[in-house]
Amino acid sequence: MFEDQMIKRRQFLDFFTKQNIQYASNNLSKPYLGNLSPGCVTCINGTWSCLYLNRLCTRNCFFCPTEQIEKNGKFPVPHDIRDVEFREVKEYIQYLETFPYDGIGISGGEPFLAFERLTEYISEIRNVFGSRHYIWMYTNGDLVTEERLAILEQIGLNEIRFDLSAREYNLTPVKLALKHIDTVTIEIPAIPEDVGKVKKLLKQFETLGVKYLILHQLMATEYNQNHFADRGYSFCKGIYRTSVPESELAAFDILKHAIESNSGVGINYCSLLYKERFQSNAFRRRYAPFCRSKEESITQTGFLRKFSFEDSIEDTFSPQQLESAIMAEPYRPIRVTYYYPKVQALTNEPDNASNVVSFGSNKAIISKSNATYFTLTNRVSALLFHNLFIENKENEIRALFRTEEVQSSDNFEFINNFYRQFENLEYLSRGLLDYEKGVPK
Repeated sequence: MFEDQMIKRRQFLDFFTKQNIQYASNNLSKPYLGNLSPGCVTCINGTWSCLYLNRLCTRNCFFCPTEQIEKNGKFPVPHDIRDVEFREVKEYIQYLETFPYDGIGISGGEPFLAFERLTEYISEIRNVFGSRHYIWMYTNGDLVTEERLAILEQIGLNEIRFDLSAREYNLTPVKLALKHIDTVTIEIPAIPEDVGKVKKLLKQFETLGVKYLILHQLMATEYNQNHFADRGYSFCKGIYRTSVPESELAAFDILKHAIESNSGVGINYCSLLYKERFQSNAFRRRYAPFCRSKEESITQTGFLRKFSFEDSIEDTFSPQQLESAIMAEPYRPIRVTYYYPKVQALTNEPDNASNVVSFGSNKAIISKSNATYFTLTNRVSALLFHNLFIENKENEIRALFRTEEVQSSDNFEFINNFYRQFENLEYLSRGLLDYEKGVPK
């Protein structure tokens, strides 16, 4: 099955290449046609805050990855510290003041079920920060009214995103929103059975004035896997989570149709792999500085990196000292250890509070956990690491190996294999993963 799906995907990707389709950050995991929403741009840049306003919904969609019930309290939570609750809007304001966010997406559950809270948060953000943040919200449209939309327009909501798949693709709330909100977006999961419906709606989206269509890949979890299995979907392993390849192919089918029909709507495919790479990268880079020790550096992907000698791992040194350690005689194998930041709500103040952040009555402690380590067993591998990741000479090194003669050599294979060991630790990998059987988490 996966082999046939891979062939189909390759055909779609070949078509996109011929059409010069764009990819966000040239990563080949988020193709798009036309323009991207400013909200999507903040996500790509790692400056997006997602606020879960509530945990209740008016729908019970088969694809929902979470259990939509109110539990463990009723207050809003940020997407990156799920056990921190903002009991008052001023606490979220302090959170926004702590980190350099440019965009805020308000989600749920269904935010319209907490409309008073929704308007309070948007109003206060505008009062404190003015136009600094691009603010958008997600809804299924069930509780949308013209009166509520007028209020949202007045307090400064920039964009509203509708999951039309939750309500049989009824456009009524979209038409209402277009009267009041500058940017109206359709954001739906790419459901294989609904490809034909979405294709037929593309021209109507454009005629109405919908600016963007976002197709995201179905993610399999313990809450929806039985529904997916009943529909015959297969499960594929990602970096951290489990995706549905049929959903990706559905998104590509819609994107191909949009290209062929010259759609004027900005369309992008938000793959689970893209989210894993970019959103995880943003999380690490946001919190790594709070738990970094003086001998550690932070990689481009937000991991904390420490150098030491393999025979004495307590004997650490900085990246600036790495070259001297490499050239010392005799050569001593060097260990490169990677850590990732871990953020948890704090109930008791520790003795050392340097890695504690406060948001009103909320406190979070930021610690680090071991990710992995590598041993640079000889001077050649150590110098190669230094040139690639400390002096950032990747392009120069690759330029030396562009000829067909060199690419067929053992040296090229050695460098390529060495480089790939550090995928997503020193640099973000590119492209989509091969379909490989996974298990929902």
